Amino acid sequence: MIRLIAFDLDGTLSQSDRFLIRSYRQASERLGAKQPPEGTLRNMIGGSYIDNRTLMEPYIKPEQFDLFSQYTREFAVKLSEGCAYPGIVDCLEELKGMGCLPVLCSNGLSDYVEGVLQSEGLRDHFGQLLYGQKSWDKTQVLSYLMDAYHADQAVMVGDRHFDLEAARGNKIPFIGCAYGLFPEEIQTADRVVETPLQIPQAVSELLGMGEL
Repeated sequence: MIRLIAFDLDGTLSQSDRFLIRSYRQASERLGAKQPPEGTLRNMIGGSYIDNRTLMEPYIKPEQFDLFSQYTREFAVKLSEGCAYPGIVDCLEELKGMGCLPVLCSNGLSDYVEGVLQSEGLRDHFGQLLYGQKSWDKTQVLSYLMDAYHADQAVMVGDRHFDLEAARGNKIPFIGCAYGLFPEEIQTADRVVETPLQIPQAVSELLGMGEL
């Protein structure tokens, strides 16, 4: 029985607002571009390549977006040390002790995901990481992961509407992280948790595993 627990990265495992907004600003400065407002930058956290390219259209030329994204990833990896949410490591280890398989379901590109996980001390808590295509949305990424890992059961864990939509699109339960960056977007989740340490119990309930 493969019980797949698919984790979003930004705002779920990582306090990404502590470094990504600075990284977006530094990338814009390097390009000599106009600075977007704070709200736009915050809304980019956890967004897909296409979502974020659209948000940046008023500020940089379309042909500059790949370079902007590259610079952002480079700055983010350098700035992300120590930004994992408290309790995440214990959460991941408890899930593994329950016989679950935690995996990453992120819109981030591999150099960003690997770099941030390594910087935050989380990389060793995951096995092989699989990535979808750059043009995919999170619903497609989650579907790919469920097939690739031959999941018998699955739960999506995240803090944004992208994560909720991915779970609904793949007909699996969703745990919304109210401790994350966008608690207002996940209030219709099957379970809402206030800390990472509440995730294992929510998984147990949603997958019918009984009391922990």
